[in-house]
Amino acid sequence: MKLPYQKRIFTPQNISFLLLFFCLSISIYVRLAPAYFPQAKAQAQRIITHRMQLKTAAAMEQKYPGYNERAKEKIVEDIIKEEQKKKEFKGLVRQEYRKLIRPYQDKDGHTYLLELDPYQWMRNTENVVRFGHPGTEKKENKIYDTYMLAPKGLEVVPIQFLFFCSAFFYKIYSFFFQHTPLVHFLFYLPLVYVSIFLTLLYFFSRRFFSRWGAFFTTLFVGLSEIFVLRSCVGWFDYDTLSMTMPLLIVWCLSLAFTSKGNWKRLIFYALCASFFQGLYTFTWIGWWFIFLIVIAAVVFITLNNYLIAQPRERVNRESILNIAGILIFFAGSIFFCFLISGGNLIKDFFTLLKDNLYLGDSASKSIWPNVSYTISELQAASIRTISNSLYNKSIAVLSVASLVWIYFKERRGENKFVIYSMVFWTVFMTYASFKAVRFILYLAIPLGFFLGWAIHEMGSLIRRKFSYNRKIRLFCVAAFAFLLSYLITVMITTGIKKSRTIYPMLNNEWANTLSYLKDNTPQDAILNSWWDFGDWFKALAHRRVIFDGQSQKGFLAYWMARAMLSTDEQESIRILKMLNNASDTTFSVLSRYVRDPFLAERLLERLLFLDREGGEKILKQYKVPPSAIVVILDDLHKRPGAAYFIVDKSMLVKMGSISFLGNWDFKRVFAAHNINSPEAEVRKGLEDIFSL
Repeated sequence: MKLPYQKRIFTPQNISFLLLFFCLSISIYVRLAPAYFPQAKAQAQRIITHRMQLKTAAAMEQKYPGYNERAKEKIVEDIIKEEQKKKEFKGLVRQEYRKLIRPYQDKDGHTYLLELDPYQWMRNTENVVRFGHPGTEKKENKIYDTYMLAPKGLEVVPIQFLFFCSAFFYKIYSFFFQHTPLVHFLFYLPLVYVSIFLTLLYFFSRRFFSRWGAFFTTLFVGLSEIFVLRSCVGWFDYDTLSMTMPLLIVWCLSLAFTSKGNWKRLIFYALCASFFQGLYTFTWIGWWFIFLIVIAAVVFITLNNYLIAQPRERVNRESILNIAGILIFFAGSIFFCFLISGGNLIKDFFTLLKDNLYLGDSASKSIWPNVSYTISELQAASIRTISNSLYNKSIAVLSVASLVWIYFKERRGENKFVIYSMVFWTVFMTYASFKAVRFILYLAIPLGFFLGWAIHEMGSLIRRKFSYNRKIRLFCVAAFAFLLSYLITVMITTGIKKSRTIYPMLNNEWANTLSYLKDNTPQDAILNSWWDFGDWFKALAHRRVIFDGQSQKGFLAYWMARAMLSTDEQESIRILKMLNNASDTTFSVLSRYVRDPFLAERLLERLLFLDREGGEKILKQYKVPPSAIVVILDDLHKRPGAAYFIVDKSMLVKMGSISFLGNWDFKRVFAAHNINSPEAEVRKGLEDIFSL
């Protein structure tokens, strides 16, 4: 007998809400691990249990030296079980737990922000709250961060949506809850961005297939280990917002292209998509990928329509709508890009596309080494790495098989724009993942989308095809239920397991050192070290740096590595003088008059080993004007302001990367840059420039 209220409770809307609520709840629970380190609780219990076992076993051995060993082990085991039930044992575990987590928390018991970049983004957000812009000063309508690339400073790039959005949320929060430090607020803010993204992903997927399919899509993306790592509490970074924007762009364009001749609807949603594209240029430096993908999808669909036998009138009508929609999107994107971020979308698109061609390569378009080549998250991924990051090989294969199935089933249907966009998205991000491992994060969205759609199709297939035979239907239902249970179990356990391996890089030892530097060095001091620590120096010691994670240019990285590797102390001091006096501008000044960059680099190498008079003589031979000679020689010989060099034991692990950069072979780079030149010309260049 059905109760009258059952129908009202289990409505499709309520079921959708419950499924979404479950996805959000488990995703937030998993991402909260770095706030309280549940793995440390288990570790503390093991430590106290082990100590108690040793103590009890020693007491038993002393009291009953000749007793049977197996019997003593059983007695010890029983005693430990009883002790674990007592308050004293639990108190010892709590004490050990606090001891284990104390190095990763500040004096208020809050976990430090994770990694390095979040401290720079925290500074930018703090500057927005204080000054209304993310820099430390504003000159001629340009925003600068004077703590970066000391002593000259650096113009803040127009990727600022994270800072303004986070500052907005913080001001709202502070209105109700005053005296909350910004760093503590930003620690938990990633949960808000994740909740927004997963909610949008669920309803985006729900539009194309069932709520259960959307549930698995959301779970697949939300609990993938690389997304958990880059969106848990403490990881205050671009990643979640950079995944949200392309989803909104594809969603809006799909609504535009399914308007069925409703021009108002088409124009409205195409403009919405272009708005989010413009906002995307203000959000993440990789914004250009989705712009390329959606245009390619429309072009491919339009050309494909003319190759398929179907009514010409229908093809022409659809092509007109597609071309009109993409032109509106194209024009609107140019407008909103300029309006929101102040950029030139077309120019920036080709610039970024060209720059990314060198991603994953040791060389760059300049003569200097590509520092990104030494960064772990920008290392090339293998197929195994990609499949393991998407849970395991079985689920990765299942998601790719889902893509193939849905593609062939829906490629000519009403939702073909979404299908082609997601397929191109998968292909693009697979290629990008082979160049840099961090792009696996963006690969999870289309694969999760196709997996959810395939699950929906499997359920529909079982209902339609096997209803005539009860036994076959039961078998298929059981197998399908087993598959779903397996997916849910693997996804949840993977997310939990990954979250319990996450610790902040910063610890109390570093925090105390940074506090000491803040209190005991001049305010205008420059801190010299490897680029990794630059964000900490700026955010916590409030001091300027040579370079950091956002400005580790090839020139700076090469010379700092040379200073560390050199066996000649005077050479190191001369290099550090150059960096502290002029940042990366010495080579720029020299290359204005010595046009060949390889010759300019060789000349700079010679100047490092000459006194001021010898350097002036050499520069005059190359017809460098007196004013530029004074600037260059001042960079090399003038005593800089207060500067400190800081080393850390972790730099031993990084010595491979430092050695790679500091031992950069300019001769081989010269040969590579001139690979299409005549051999005699290359030989002459090697002789003239490198004295070979």
